[in-house]
Amino acid sequence: MRHLTSVRPSLRMTSAVVVSGIALTLAALSAAAQPVSDEVIVQFISGSEPDTAIGRASVGGGADPSVLDAVVVRLRATLQFPFYVSRLASGRQVIVALDRPALVNLLMRCLERRGYTPRQDSLDPAGSPPAAAWPSILVDVTASAGASNGPADTGKDPNRTGLTDMESECGVPLRLLAQAGQTLSLQPDEDRLTAKFTEALRSAPDVQFAQPNYRKRVPR
Repeated sequence: MRHLTSVRPSLRMTSAVVVSGIALTLAALSAAAQPVSDEVIVQFISGSEPDTAIGRASVGGGADPSVLDAVVVRLRATLQFPFYVSRLASGRQVIVALDRPALVNLLMRCLERRGYTPRQDSLDPAGSPPAAAWPSILVDVTASAGASNGPADTGKDPNRTGLTDMESECGVPLRLLAQAGQTLSLQPDEDRLTAKFTEALRSAPDVQFAQPNYRKRVPR
């Protein structure tokens, strides 16, 4: 009995260590969960046209999102964001992604209508991660000083005044990368853009739920 009594505390200690280790691992995984760039997981209402199309695309383990083109066209009619079906997921879900080149073109055309002369920067801003595929856009905030509804008075903070005005008019969240005089280097704000895209999808017809595509990364 003494031997058993002496072993029990050791077993309790070992169990506590294992449980603590599991808890720390789960916490680390949760903390490492990050949304994949501009991707959203979408599930449609069961029996709806998009859900039926997904079922057909998934027959036999196939993963051909091209069969959903008609669904994408219908959704685009109610959304301001250009996007495409990236791939099919399990559980009759699809992963949709923003069409970056199309969205940047729309943004630049909107800025041109505002009286700006935007141009894409051929060089990535210093410090940008290699995976960042959003091009930066150069905009001279003085170019639209005489344009209707343009930023007539930049005040003490020309950067934020200009950005707020552009975001409001074009509907695309922006972030300032750099400034050289009155020339701003801008880029779509990926985090806020993905959040806005997700909210728009949630309000789209036949959509049951939509959420950013999260990927767990185990810390090394």
